[in-house]
Amino acid sequence: MNVEFAYTLVGVRSIPTKPPNIVNGFGSSSGQGRVSFKDKVLGIQTPPPMRERVNLIDNNLVRIEHDNGNCLLPKVYIDDSVF
Repeated sequence: MNVEFAYTLVGVRSIPTKPPNIVNGFGSSSGQGRVSFKDKVLGIQTPPPMRERVNLIDNNLVRIEHDNGNCLLPKVYIDDSVF
């Protein structure tokens, strides 16, 4: 039994190739100014303030050691102030 299937889209002018850009931060591709799902549900429309990037290793807040010199067995020590 050979069945052919065909369909048409009625009333559609064109199919978009990519999603639209939304100005207020939702859907932005940069990752900055994004609002979390929880904030959207609660009605909070302003994105959280950006945090300053800190190099934890340079500031001696994180230390990585390898178990018996094996680079496949890293141990990560994190300073209590980070938590």
